[in-house]
Amino acid sequence: MEDNIQLENLEIWEEAVKIRNEVDNVLHECDNEEFRNEIQRTLTSLTSLIEKGHKHNVYKEKSNHLFAAKGSCGELCSLLHFAIKLEYFNSKIGMELIEQSRELGAKIYEYIQSLKKRF
Repeated sequence: MEDNIQLENLEIWEEAVKIRNEVDNVLHECDNEEFRNEIQRTLTSLTSLIEKGHKHNVYKEKSNHLFAAKGSCGELCSLLHFAIKLEYFNSKIGMELIEQSRELGAKIYEYIQSLKKRF
């Protein structure tokens, strides 16, 4: 079954890009280049896995990539908690980003469940 929604119009991908931009904005002042790179890899993985899942036409392949993207949301939350503890940015901003990441993970799961019904 083919998904006729363009990737750029897929809500979970749009939200992942929004989170990526917001994290980029707060991390630009972080002096720890290794940490910044780790978060960037996680964010790149998140958006890439959503894209890979979106383009597959078989539920198992689609859901495998999307479940991995959901896992990237969890990894991002963990890294954001570290950033707060290490005072790389304001804890209020960090907690907002963590909440957005959790919500995105839940939306990815809901999307996977909706796909299951269509296949």
